[in-house]
Amino acid sequence: MLVVGFVYALIYNGLYDEEADTFRQMPYLSLLVGAGVAVGPAFLAKRNYLVWGFAAVFAVLASFGGELYGTAMAISDVFGQFGESKSAIEMLFEEFDFVWDVWEFDRDFVNYLFLLLSGGAAVGVCASVSRRS
Repeated sequence: MLVVGFVYALIYNGLYDEEADTFRQMPYLSLLVGAGVAVGPAFLAKRNYLVWGFAAVFAVLASFGGELYGTAMAISDVFGQFGESKSAIEMLFEEFDFVWDVWEFDRDFVNYLFLLLSGGAAVGVCASVSRRS
């Protein structure tokens, strides 16, 4: 979960458009996060529905955390250009309200829906692997 969430944060940070000062929207990437989180439980805990549920919860957390951390990385980069040096982790924990406001600025219903659907993608991967073996 942590590795997939961190990779998603890196990709999300790369979607930041400095000229427009917004993030390009690609909410379907959170479905890939859900599938990535579910690979381990799908192969290691076949037909264990409790583990599938945990995979779904962890997929939603990885998607949400990845977007927040990616936003914190982008804010840290922008502040670094103005001489104010804070790491992304400092931004995330010390300035959480600001990171939250920036993250929430361009959100639509579709973005929230895809965050929740990452859990569905995790369950779908687990069920698919379970049926094939």
